[in-house]
Amino acid sequence: MTESHHNSYLSWCRALESLKSRFHTYFTDELFHPFYSPILQPSVGFDPTNTVYKLENPDGSNSFLRTSPERFMKVALSQTQTSLYEIGKVFRGGTENNVGPIHVQEFWMCEWYEIDTKLDSGIERCRHLIKTLWHSFRPQDEFRWQIISFDVLFHDATGKNLSDWLKTQTPESACSKLDFIYADQIHPLLAKEPGFTTLTGFPSVMAALANPNNPQAPWHERRHNRWETSFSGIELLNGYEEITEFEILQATISDQPRYLAHAKDHGQLWDPTLIAALKKGIPSCTGCALGLDRLLMVLLGQDSIPVIH
Repeated sequence: MTESHHNSYLSWCRALESLKSRFHTYFTDELFHPFYSPILQPSVGFDPTNTVYKLENPDGSNSFLRTSPERFMKVALSQTQTSLYEIGKVFRGGTENNVGPIHVQEFWMCEWYEIDTKLDSGIERCRHLIKTLWHSFRPQDEFRWQIISFDVLFHDATGKNLSDWLKTQTPESACSKLDFIYADQIHPLLAKEPGFTTLTGFPSVMAALANPNNPQAPWHERRHNRWETSFSGIELLNGYEEITEFEILQATISDQPRYLAHAKDHGQLWDPTLIAALKKGIPSCTGCALGLDRLLMVLLGQDSIPVIH
């Protein structure tokens, strides 16, 4: 790395520290409690979209580098019943995180859980936070924020009604096909949108651990209280109105093909301590995970995340 590249990287590090400091100030002012969880965790966790790095312990058991602090934070939620936030490093493997200017294998994440909140409040929290940061870093630029449903974007991309299309599929086929449709047809539409776009109302096979907003509907008509915010197609955060009942969570994971495949490929999704915490119950809450490196890239008007070799 040349001297100019080193100086550029140091400027990035200073900006990242400033961003992290603003996050700490924001959540402290909003009466969230800071939390710090171990980087090594005893189970894979609930992130079926990423390859998990596995380490073998001296006793022959395995530990895993966290893809998010969710596991430990949900145990803490069960015990403390209070809103929490954490800023820390996470690790994600797989081909998708080895190439490209906005994909890195380790990065900074802020994850938070706000008790006694629902979908709309969770989205408004994200909007308020990002707007505050935008005006700090880019005061001369207009802040743009829009919310759009998955149904609308699916129709715009394919010309089809989402429920009608899902009815012709099995959950397994819908899962793999929607991944392709999202990457090939929906994402290009998001990339054309100026500013921040929040996508809501995900179908069951893309629901992750979000509560359904119409739980009695058949699976092809059910939509879930998950949101995803991007900036001109660059994914920045995912949020959920969290499932808090263990039996419903267990059934949700069993119904989603990507979770079953994740467990088969990488290992047990949960461990006895996590199961005990979830059975005890976590408070009604929204949860959100935001990648700080990508957000900083957007706030600085850059098109890549710098790395040091």
